[in-house]
Amino acid sequence: MERLKVQILQLECVVVAKVLHQDESLRNTSAYPNIKVLAENETFKIISEEVPAILPQELRVRGEYRKYDEDIIVLYFYDEDKATEWCKNITGLITKINSEPIDELCEAPSIKTKEWLAK
Repeated sequence: MERLKVQILQLECVVVAKVLHQDESLRNTSAYPNIKVLAENETFKIISEEVPAILPQELRVRGEYRKYDEDIIVLYFYDEDKATEWCKNITGLITKINSEPIDELCEAPSIKTKEWLAK
């Protein structure tokens, strides 16, 4: 069973993403400033906070405000290499989560993605 399914598309300096499916156990339901960190490395992280968003070093998945769950999210990077680095790191974090046992703190992230990167 997939807990998180994200479609990611890179077109030069632009990254577009959409959360296609997210298990409710991954959703942050607490009021700001609480966040739920699902995965992180030295530079990048995947979190659930309020709404889906792409930030230069984060992928934010579905959170407290459900009316934004189906939003398509976009970020323009000023450098194509930075966009590629973001895609690789976020995909790597998702792969890392898929290969690890369930984390008791976040109650479960077996996260899978559907990755579509266009160059």
